[in-house]
Amino acid sequence: MVELIANDTVLEIVNVAFTLTMQSGFEGNNGSYVYSFTIPYTAVNAKAFNFPYRLARYASVQTTVEGSIVGDGITLKEGDWYARSSNGKTISIEMRIGAGIFNVYVHERTLPVFFDIETKHTDIVEHIDQCIEKSYPEVNHNWPCIWNPSFYGDDEEKANPSFDGVINDWDYGSVHIETTNNNAISPQLYLAFIIKQLFAHVNYSVSGRVFKDPRFLSAMLYNNFALDKLVPNKFYGEMEYKIPFYNQDYLIWDKNIDDPGNHYNPTTGRYMVDKEGNYQIDIVLYHVQTYLPTDAEESLFELFYGNTLIDSVQQPHAFGTKPHFILQRHHLETIDQADTGQEFYAKFVYLDINGNRIECRVITGNITIRNISEVENNTFQNVINYKNHVPDMDVKEFLQKFYSTAKIIPIFDDKHRDVKMVFIDDILASNKQVPYSDGIKKDSLIIKHQEDEGLKFAFDFQGPDNNLDDNFLDISQADIIGERNTFELLPASAEVGHIYFIKSINCYYIWAIVKEETDGEPEIQDWVPYCDNHFPLTYGDGKKEFSIGIAPMLMRAAYLPRPGTYPKYREMASIDAMGTSIAYGLKNEFPLRIMFWVGKVDGAKDIYPIAITSMYDQEFTQVQDYNWTVDQVVKSYMLNYVAWLQNRIPVEFKKELNYAEIFGFDLQNAANIEDSLILLQKISCDISSKKEPQGRFKGWTK
Repeated sequence: MVELIANDTVLEIVNVAFTLTMQSGFEGNNGSYVYSFTIPYTAVNAKAFNFPYRLARYASVQTTVEGSIVGDGITLKEGDWYARSSNGKTISIEMRIGAGIFNVYVHERTLPVFFDIETKHTDIVEHIDQCIEKSYPEVNHNWPCIWNPSFYGDDEEKANPSFDGVINDWDYGSVHIETTNNNAISPQLYLAFIIKQLFAHVNYSVSGRVFKDPRFLSAMLYNNFALDKLVPNKFYGEMEYKIPFYNQDYLIWDKNIDDPGNHYNPTTGRYMVDKEGNYQIDIVLYHVQTYLPTDAEESLFELFYGNTLIDSVQQPHAFGTKPHFILQRHHLETIDQADTGQEFYAKFVYLDINGNRIECRVITGNITIRNISEVENNTFQNVINYKNHVPDMDVKEFLQKFYSTAKIIPIFDDKHRDVKMVFIDDILASNKQVPYSDGIKKDSLIIKHQEDEGLKFAFDFQGPDNNLDDNFLDISQADIIGERNTFELLPASAEVGHIYFIKSINCYYIWAIVKEETDGEPEIQDWVPYCDNHFPLTYGDGKKEFSIGIAPMLMRAAYLPRPGTYPKYREMASIDAMGTSIAYGLKNEFPLRIMFWVGKVDGAKDIYPIAITSMYDQEFTQVQDYNWTVDQVVKSYMLNYVAWLQNRIPVEFKKELNYAEIFGFDLQNAANIEDSLILLQKISCDISSKKEPQGRFKGWTK
């Protein structure tokens, strides 16, 4: 006899029949952690779920209570009962256990929701210097140098033209600092920290061999949220005019003036520029004309530098209405040294039908002018909020990508509040088995031989990374001249189209024309990245595809020329995408990419903290025993899994069960059926209050 108990009440389920389904995680799903039932609506059942007396009034209810499933006096499963809805005759309920509870908790919630965690530091540069001598779990994040030439925008229109292309640029003894903002800093979080923090929200610890694997302990997730804190020489002021003004149409900012550089003349409303740079001008202007001149046709706003009009907004007035004007303007103007010594100023007037300027009233406004190229000592924020440095993606989607990366199944131990991350390879290699021949209906055993259609494994590359454009190309073996350990060992020149493989950055480089001959300027040829070594790995016809969820960072060779120093050469994890920087008004999503912390490299060429996706650092010292390529991921985590996928045979059968067996079988262990080992994929049990349960089983030979 089966009983459902909710809130210490035995539910009334006479003549109720239902099916319990349990499913393993071998095929990429998370297994079964939710069991659904439909029970009659009775006073007892309604009370057990704390429903209102007249439940029929409610099309949908949401209430959760603790409970259990009991068979023949044996507690089969404990969890949370969740009542979903009622039509006045029945109540739809489901029991959630382990991952079911966790999945409900994180449903439609993104990672940043769970990482609103601030860490404050007296000096962020000092904090960086301390971090790079440590690793996880001593620190939750670190600061590897990352080559990103596009962080602050395209080369032609960079918000910060001084940016030298490196995130977390550590220059021998410390973070690289100059008077202009050459650098951006961004903490990179360890993957193990992110995983453990997620489950800690539902009071589960995390264990398993994966958290002893040096690769995963050193794994970091890329983000491009910079801690820029610009402190430029800026002018800020407000204005308020309540009387008409006529010939003087200059906007004069006369309230709350903040002008540390003493560049603003409050009499003329002009701001003197004495230094070159990128000037960001933000203007907010608002007015409502209480008195409308009969000949006022349009409002006109103009922004000047010297005698040059650099921006304007013109707005017509609707006939017979008082003019409104609301303006929020963001303008960026580059001033060269030769053009300094002139002034920014703004005008606002009405125009009549002939374009003549006439009187107007401006109620309020404010302006900010700042040279965003100038920063006092390259100032950074001292507060890190982790929510800015994790992918803005659904939690369940993120975890599924984590599981698919190395074929991991999460096993929930509700009693001990632990989630064990188990490699599928370990399950396949295990000798654990359970006798399962008794009770099988012989005529129900079906063995389905099937043809092997082949397998295909590939990284799930996604996101705004220009390095992916035209990447992973077909390469003619005839064009591959050879391979080199590092970029520096390439020949000084080659024939156009010749290709070398660079082992330390796992990338092919091609000798190409980078600039055509024009107007007497000579043609320029050089080595450029051609294709990264992350091709899909195919077995047979490759019809069944498997995604490796967390793709590697690509690697690049980068030169860092600085005034007064020799060009420094580095090989670094690389990305080519816009960044996120509040100070610069930049915002962009970052892709899901993995890299592996190596630590500080003390090499002959340079000293810097490094995270890589290849086995070598720039000195060609072997720092890991693997490359994060498709074939290496398969080799490291999936060899048994691949062999099993190629050779498994589907099996189906039916079996009589007692209640103790329904939930007692561990799907990690193989079922021994007449000396054949079967890994169970799915168990469906038909249960009623009148009949003994019977199970339908699907699985594969081990």
